[in-house]
Amino acid sequence: MHKPALDPNTVPPVNRSGYPDPYRSRCVPREKRALGDPLGLTKIGINLTTAAGRESSMRHWHTREDEFVLSSR
Repeated sequence: MHKPALDPNTVPPVNRSGYPDPYRSRCVPREKRALGDPLGLTKIGINLTTAAGRESSMRHWHTREDEFVLSSR
């Protein structure tokens, strides 16, 4: 199956964080677009994050998948 390229602007951004305070305030406000989901990726997460003056995420790891974050300011 051949899938077309994905326009990141068609993926709705989310502006939330699962981090508890005080870590949440280090990451939000931010816009995060999960690009891997609409492409059906299951073993790697691809996120386009815009976090002007903020950290895109806290240091963390996943045991069952990899993650790629492209951060834009």
